[in-house]
Amino acid sequence: MLLGYLVAAFSLLGASRKAEAAVALFIPIVALGLPIMDTAVAIVRRWYKHLPIATPDRKHIHHRLVAMGYSPQRAVLVLYGASVVLAGFAVLITFGRSEVVVLVVAALVVITFVTVRIFSGVRLLDVQQKLKTDNEIRRRMAGINNIVDAVLSEIERAATL
Repeated sequence: MLLGYLVAAFSLLGASRKAEAAVALFIPIVALGLPIMDTAVAIVRRWYKHLPIATPDRKHIHHRLVAMGYSPQRAVLVLYGASVVLAGFAVLITFGRSEVVVLVVAALVVITFVTVRIFSGVRLLDVQQKLKTDNEIRRRMAGINNIVDAVLSEIERAATL
């Protein structure tokens, strides 16, 4: 809890305007980007495959690196390196000028997109199609529920069998 408090407090230190506060809240997200991204990708992957979110699997970034041929120790070192790079980005955002911040955020967007594409096992177009299909099913179910409710109310109002 102390570490979480310190990250929150230091990110808000010196933020006096709304834009600065928004950037200040973005800094811990960047610094903790690796576990946040790994968790978000796991949630999307499990949702896509109709699995409970808490179901364990071996598709996290660490497991994917080991499956790619890295030893567990080397996979951890790669993840440590990625965390150091993200922490460096967070420092650049903290102390950099606005042009630097824009470049860092653009680089983060590209890195995130590529990483998610490589390690998620789910294509963006597949997720978009699944969202469309789920929305269509939800809309059909709402229509069916309305018909069932109307039929039930007609049955309740019927005077005879």
